[in-house]
Amino acid sequence: GGTENVIAGFSSSGPTPLSLQQKPEVAAPGVGILSAAPRDSYAQLSGTSMAAPHVAGAAALLLQRHPTWTPAQVKSALALTGDPAYTTELKSEETSTVRAGGGVVNLARADTPLVFADPVAVSFGLIGTAPASRTVSLTDAGGGAGPWTVSVERQTVAADTAIAVPAAVTVPGELRIDVTPGVADAEQTGYVVLTRGQERRRIPYWFR
Repeated sequence: GGTENVIAGFSSSGPTPLSLQQKPEVAAPGVGILSAAPRDSYAQLSGTSMAAPHVAGAAALLLQRHPTWTPAQVKSALALTGDPAYTTELKSEETSTVRAGGGVVNLARADTPLVFADPVAVSFGLIGTAPASRTVSLTDAGGGAGPWTVSVERQTVAADTAIAVPAAVTVPGELRIDVTPGVADAEQTGYVVLTRGQERRRIPYWFR
């Protein structure tokens, strides 16, 4: 199988065609997965067909434990609580948000997400040189109400591009993200991070 939490070379990447939405929202194990095969046998298989059942199973377990959650809330719980996905086996560099979204699904953490976000990932699309902003709605998922510290973790940095967030946000509430682009034609990825004590919740972003 593949190295844990290292993105596969064949893994797809976003953004989506035409609408340029941030995809994927999550990553999951999909290399060398032992799975059922024809004629009552088993085989090690790789691909989206192996990763998708991990996410579907995680969603089913969350719904079993939280039957009142909406599909959007289940999605948020999985997307905001992921573990880092790495580019190589050295695990020295986290892979781009357009390849891993919020990261590798961590079911135990997703069971207590604390906050829900809508949307769970932010795309500014192709923004040219004009300032742009997006707003994320944050709601209490149980134990998450109150103030959270907000920061930006940039994976790519263009010297003349600024990404601004408030120093703190109160849940429930609105989180505004402002981008002031420069003149360089460059893809920008990273995370807006909510922090409270030892808890971290990450919202991936992308723009060009």
